[in-house]
Amino acid sequence: MLFIFMQMYFKELEKSFKDIAKSTEAAITGETDYREQNKEREMAMAEADGIEMSDEDIEKNVAILSESSPHKMRVEKDFQRMLKVMQDG
Repeated sequence: MLFIFMQMYFKELEKSFKDIAKSTEAAITGETDYREQNKEREMAMAEADGIEMSDEDIEKNVAILSESSPHKMRVEKDFQRMLKVMQDG
């Protein structure tokens, strides 16, 4: 019985490691594009609204938006799942 449990545990652990590796890789490649898209949107919205914004202000807004990027949220979710598997078995 112990061996069945261990096999199930290690399969689940392997899956959680693969998931976090996949989401981390996606974050590395996608985060730059995400930030660039947000920067373009911020500049377009400022122009459409007739608001003069410095590059520094735009970068601050992009940084705030990037804190909750889908890439970072996915990595965090996968990391928490991996920790849960490791702790709970």
